[in-house]
Amino acid sequence: MMKRFFKYTGIALGLLVLLAIVLLVCLATFVNPNQLKSYIINKIHLATGRELTIDGDLSWTLFPSLGVKVGHMVLSNPASFKQPTFAEIESATVSVKLFPLLHRQIESDGVEMKGMKLYLIRQANGQTNWQMGGTSTTSSSTAAAAFGLAVSNVTVSNAAITWQDEQSKQFFAINQFELHAKDIHLSQPFPIKISFQMSGKNPTVATPVTLSSDITLDFVHQALSFADLTAQVANMKLAGKVDVTQLSNQPHTTGHLQVLPFDVKEWLRATGQDAATLQVLKELKGEVDFSAGTTLQSVRLQGDMKVDDVRASNIQLSDVNVHTQMTNGVLALSPITAAFYQGTLQGQAKVDLNQAVPQLRLQATLANVQMEALMKDMGKQAKLTLSGTGNIDLQVTTSGANGNAVMKNLNGTGHVSLKDGAIKGIDIPYLLDHASSMIKHQTSTRSNTHQTPFGALTASLNIRNGVIFNDDLFFDTPVTDTKGHGQIDLVQQQIKYQLETTVKGDGSNLQNLYGLTIPISITGKLSDPLIQVDASEVVKQMAKQRLEEVKSKLQDRGVIGPGLRLRRREILNNLLNR
Repeated sequence: MMKRFFKYTGIALGLLVLLAIVLLVCLATFVNPNQLKSYIINKIHLATGRELTIDGDLSWTLFPSLGVKVGHMVLSNPASFKQPTFAEIESATVSVKLFPLLHRQIESDGVEMKGMKLYLIRQANGQTNWQMGGTSTTSSSTAAAAFGLAVSNVTVSNAAITWQDEQSKQFFAINQFELHAKDIHLSQPFPIKISFQMSGKNPTVATPVTLSSDITLDFVHQALSFADLTAQVANMKLAGKVDVTQLSNQPHTTGHLQVLPFDVKEWLRATGQDAATLQVLKELKGEVDFSAGTTLQSVRLQGDMKVDDVRASNIQLSDVNVHTQMTNGVLALSPITAAFYQGTLQGQAKVDLNQAVPQLRLQATLANVQMEALMKDMGKQAKLTLSGTGNIDLQVTTSGANGNAVMKNLNGTGHVSLKDGAIKGIDIPYLLDHASSMIKHQTSTRSNTHQTPFGALTASLNIRNGVIFNDDLFFDTPVTDTKGHGQIDLVQQQIKYQLETTVKGDGSNLQNLYGLTIPISITGKLSDPLIQVDASEVVKQMAKQRLEEVKSKLQDRGVIGPGLRLRRREILNNLLNR
């Protein structure tokens, strides 16, 4: 009895399957799929509030898989957007196996899309074109979770995506987008490879990008994970893992990335960046842990970077180490350490990215730095340079989108302390002796060494809008003590400075200037300033000094009394040995 039951039951099921096949054959034979266009267009409009245009024909295949092929289709933007198109596709093919559907399993031989284009826009008023309207309330994640999913492969070829932000004036484009994935199952990892060409403005960028990973897609928990992730942007290679949650609501991303050693100069050149001031930046590497929502303020990161060799604007650093943190739109680099001109650099920096123009705050300490080598690299062919071992402290703030703006907005304070060095480009004892000899109509016998050695030099700095002000410069030499005050305009590259030099008692052939304070002006272009002694002031001080000497001698001899004055011309002639 049971044997007959199973026999006839099997026959009945076979007949049902045969009937289903016959119906599908009839459907494919006698029903034109293009008759479904209006139905599809209406459903898309209900789901998105957008207009779908199907220019190409619809066709299908039947066995062993139900396949659908569509031609050119266009999905519109809302009427408030100038760009009429939100997305379009040249062609797409999808096939689904029939029998697994009876077991609530979606099995596909493959999905292929060609020539997909997606245009993402944020208008000046903040409105975006990817927010869909419509009246459909069906949850795609619930529907997907109700079925099992198995797709043998997915191929996307010659796709393009553009991003236009009218608020920030940014534009990015992804072209030649290729995607290949296989053995796709829900909640199970599957391999994927992606490549594309990225370009953009503000900032300017142009570079190839490749990515490969094992991806796990979980519709139930709205999660996406990238394991064994490797990526390459130009010559920069990354490795790590990334997890994305809350896919359909407010996506949140977390991950760990390792940056493999690469040449930043080459990377900037390859990505179309302006690298004119960066001569060398080799072997940058690092690791970072991060999390991010959909806004800049939601980004959190912490990591470490190391660079073997840096040379920017002719300034050289080596063995650079930076600890990086970011929160609430503020990037903190602390501490920063590096070997710097046979000394060390220690500092910290904060970059506030919340403003339209980034705001920078920097604190740096240079210790035991060899100033001659540093000044040579900084000043190119500058007439005045410094040598010696230097310690420099700086606390500055600035902002700007380019180097000139950064310099104009530079403000802060600093202190400089040097020892056992020289000011090269000026021989102060020679200038004094030369001025004294000219006044006395004599020829100076002192040779010009073009440098002024000092035992110690100190100065405090006040920086306002790119101009350095100083009023307490001091340095000593074996024969002079010198004070100074003035300003250096970093924007205009001009200097206006006044030195006041006092000759010490051991000044040898400068004895006739002993005790005098001689003014020396330094003015003009920073690279080639005019340096000169104020001869008229020297005459006045020499005359005053000799006058006091003569008066003292005459008073001692009783030649003059309190009420007697010498004639000025006679005194000056006497002073100048005329």
